[in-house]
Parts: sequence; C-alpha cells; structure tokens
Amino acid sequence: MLSVNKYIAHRAGIIRSILSVIQSVLAAFIGVQSEDKRQQDFQKSSPWPYIITGIVMTLLLIFLLVMLVRWLTEN
Repeated sequence: MLSVNKYIAHRAGIIRSILSVIQSVLAAFIGVQSEDKRQQDFQKSSPWPYIITGIVMTLLLIFLLVMLVRWLTEN
C-alpha cells in the first residue's frame, strides 16, 4: 500500500511540474511573468521543457490564427 501512495505522489508531482511549465511559458508568452517566478524557472536543471513548450505554443498560436483568417475570409 505504501508503494501505491508513493506512486500516486510521484505522478502528482509530475503533473504539478508540467502545469508549472505551461503556466510559466504562458505568462512569459503574454509578458506578465513575475521576476520571482522567472528566477525560479531559470534555477531549474534543464531549459528543454520550457523551450519545447514554447515552440508547441507558438505553433498552436500560428495554427489558430491561420484557421481564424481562413474562417473569416470564407464568409
């Protein structure tokens, strides 16, 4: 039973970490990230989660803008 609790706690930590990266990238994306949070992000061991998330969000934004323009020009 203890190992199940450790597994659940580990999974919750991973989800929290992923959500933290997404929140940080979104905040930086629109320019509202606090200095404390930015410093905290730069103290992490690897920048790759932030880089990958930023690239994915940029591609998603471009896709959504293209779809919006197509939709608006069709009507």
